[in-house]
Amino acid sequence: MQENHDKWKEMTKTKSNDDDSDVDHIKLTPLKGHENWVKWRDSFTSKISNTIGTRGISMDYLLDKTPCDVTHPNSTLVEYETVNLEDDDIFKTKAVHFGNSFKQDSKRLWKRLKKELLLNTPPYISDYNVKNDGYGAWWKSLLLVYEGSDSSERLRDAAFASMAKAHALSW
Repeated sequence: MQENHDKWKEMTKTKSNDDDSDVDHIKLTPLKGHENWVKWRDSFTSKISNTIGTRGISMDYLLDKTPCDVTHPNSTLVEYETVNLEDDDIFKTKAVHFGNSFKQDSKRLWKRLKKELLLNTPPYISDYNVKNDGYGAWWKSLLLVYEGSDSSERLRDAAFASMAKAHALSW
């Protein structure tokens, strides 16, 4: 057990927290709205999953949809009978979403979002610029706009408009 801890400590010492050189090879196409959201989201998620955060684990825990058992320091203690360390997703699904490490990783996520969306930053995520809240920008803005109920209505309206245009052209 001590050997694994020593390896983890060594890995986190040698890796600079702001060094994104390991993920710069993953190029994202500019987000153009709903038309390429899924492709952009998947590429961005891949880039974040290859980024090591402050805790020495992948930052994809910030984008994980699994509900968190512990969301603030005053939460009721959660005990697990056994923890399967062979589970590849354990750090993604069981990471806590509060504290200094979470805030630093969220800030780094915000910098990454801002960098990727710089040329066409949607106005609805600019509210998160003051706090550098990447977690909030991802969950409370981007996903709501592109995958929320409004998104379904917009996609449906766009589909009907496209069908009406095609129908009008066929006459």
